[in-house]
Amino acid sequence: MLNNKLRKNLTPWIEEYMGISFSKLSDTEVPIFLTKRQIGSGDGERKDLIAIEIEGKRGLVVSNESLLPELESLIDRLDPTTIYSSYGFFEMSRITLEYGISVWGPDWFLFCDNETVNTQTDPRVEQVDNIELSAVDYGEFWHCDPQALTGFAIRQGENIAALATLTKRNEPVYEIGMDVSQSQQGTGLGRAVVSSAAQWVLKNGDIPMAVLSPFNIPSMRTLTSSGLRYLFQSMSGATEEFRVPPQPLGMPRPNTKMYNHYPDWAINNQILPKKKR
Repeated sequence: MLNNKLRKNLTPWIEEYMGISFSKLSDTEVPIFLTKRQIGSGDGERKDLIAIEIEGKRGLVVSNESLLPELESLIDRLDPTTIYSSYGFFEMSRITLEYGISVWGPDWFLFCDNETVNTQTDPRVEQVDNIELSAVDYGEFWHCDPQALTGFAIRQGENIAALATLTKRNEPVYEIGMDVSQSQQGTGLGRAVVSSAAQWVLKNGDIPMAVLSPFNIPSMRTLTSSGLRYLFQSMSGATEEFRVPPQPLGMPRPNTKMYNHYPDWAINNQILPKKKR
């Protein structure tokens, strides 16, 4: 759990991300707000819609007034819990796609402080500068930010095997992006580079953050073992192509046999391959 001091320090950042005051959120419904403020900039991308749930309080914020009537009708019909799901983003996108806006989510936002961070250090971790980051293959390390301020890496020979990048996301937050090469996944390298990145942020008086989706079980395990803790979830809408999440990643324990619950003929064959970055 995050302590109250950290939660208080993050309140201005969360309000900037939402585009509204925290006090406007509700624990009984999902109120909808129109704002002229920029929303979503705290995670690096400007959004047209944000539906947030934090500590049992919820709210939906939009920047396009034309969305209000149909979204209000939809929210009135849905149980609040179902909004923060694949069903929720499909139903909201039925409305928003007419305006070129695709909804995605939920995304989980994790943070840490000096009480939760993993303080262990791995001597293999090295800080990498912008020149070295510019040579990274971001097709492989695609959760990392090519525009990052700095990064922390572990090499296998001459090649980077694990990388955590740091990007400023409004005061006082730095976002951690992390990837491990396919051949080294599950070896603890991700925890080592994420922990080093989080320690660096905290030593500079700022707050580490990571954002991921619920299907990414390996990354969630890595982030929590590095000391990051869940604070809130968010659905977001932006002017981009409509994306869908994959099947759950990882497995509950090594060598678990996993089976599709649905037969092959029931799998959604209308989903196109991911666009190349």
